[in-house]
Amino acid sequence: MIFSLMHKNIPVITLDVDMDGNVLTLGDVHNNRFMPISTKLNPYLVKQWLKERAIPKTRSGIATVLENSKANSTQSLLIRNLGVSLNDCYWLKPVGSNIMWEDINLFNNDFNPSEQYDLITSRRTLVTLVVS
Repeated sequence: MIFSLMHKNIPVITLDVDMDGNVLTLGDVHNNRFMPISTKLNPYLVKQWLKERAIPKTRSGIATVLENSKANSTQSLLIRNLGVSLNDCYWLKPVGSNIMWEDINLFNNDFNPSEQYDLITSRRTLVTLVVS
């Protein structure tokens, strides 16, 4: 699936990512100024940055989260949820969609840590997140 890595509503780089979270190809850099800091000198580092963005496999309770959400891995869970995070303003916008940062960010929208939303298909899947 083709995504634009976004910083809020600013397109940063185009990525082809499979639903398992593997970056298949990197497209054009749209705005180097907003690239994640660790990737500014080398856009190919976006692949590693995206892998590191997922919930750690060692997080307490992650097996339950994956089972309840029917996700194969923490990487696939990240992709299904458009990469949104409470840590920053980056996310993955499917190319051609009308989704805006204001629609999905966890800072301004209700965030219930006991629910996880599959934003691509608009399905809601209940999961238990264990915050450590």
